[in-house]
Amino acid sequence: MSSENRRGFGGILLDIGPVHTVTLLFFPVYILFAVLFLDRLEQGNLDILIPAAALLGAFLLPKLRTRLLLKKIRAGTKSREELIKREKRLRSSLLHFVPLVIIYQNLSFFGTPNRIYDSEALLIDEIIFGRSPVFTMQSLYSDLLTETMSIFYLIYLFVPFVYFFVYIKGKERTYRELELTTIFMHYIALMFFIAFPVEGPKYHYSLDFTSELGGWSLTKFNEHIFKSVRSTAYDCFPSMHSGLFILVTYSMFRTDRRTLFFMLPITTLLITSTMYLRYHYAIDVIAAFPLVVICVLFSRFHLKLWERIKYSKSIEEYPV
Repeated sequence: MSSENRRGFGGILLDIGPVHTVTLLFFPVYILFAVLFLDRLEQGNLDILIPAAALLGAFLLPKLRTRLLLKKIRAGTKSREELIKREKRLRSSLLHFVPLVIIYQNLSFFGTPNRIYDSEALLIDEIIFGRSPVFTMQSLYSDLLTETMSIFYLIYLFVPFVYFFVYIKGKERTYRELELTTIFMHYIALMFFIAFPVEGPKYHYSLDFTSELGGWSLTKFNEHIFKSVRSTAYDCFPSMHSGLFILVTYSMFRTDRRTLFFMLPITTLLITSTMYLRYHYAIDVIAAFPLVVICVLFSRFHLKLWERIKYSKSIEEYPV
């Protein structure tokens, strides 16, 4: 038996890479949180099977792809360099995000939380600001401003272009950190969605607003698109709209410092729009900042640790 076959479970973990390992570690925590914090589970079997399928894919696909890669190399149908480059690109652009997307959407099958924390979120806003900015902004409402804020809120949908920008600029290390941080940050946020469900002022306090938002066609489109894609009605704390855009702004700055001049105002207006349009409390936005910092630091540590364990060379030389 070769040394490769005797490596056991630890060797398999090294083979699947740092991102898939985070997914493997996240899965049991996900199940534990669901059991502890949800009053009941609807379609319970599906709740387990969907993330289990994602887990299995994260566990087996890298091994399977490696076997197919070696088979084609031995057959002489493809060059080693060409196949390795193609496989790395495939892993980076698609497979790492598959478990995240599947698990995130699976929240829609959950039943009723034990309780929701909108009153606590509003109370914290009032302690910090005297009155929640969500209600203070009512004095600013106008059709034009609401439409403008809806445009900035919709910019969130263009986040994938930022990943493409970082990748084509050749900042491979920055891209790997951005990718891992994005996935890890969503996993942490999912735990908060389950443990501290918050519905949001737009829905929980809908009868307490004294002014209509107004707006035109884009405002209506914005409401429709995000209502249709929400994985759960309790995904407000922390604000991932804010957190993800803070992260991509930071990553673009690391890639090209000049991008800060246009990304900073865009991110500021996008964050403001989450409160203006009543989707988030101020504390949801505030919580996004330490979340980004913690996840960035974790990703850097995790990738460096993997580098020392696996090869003590470049991050390019192990599965990502």
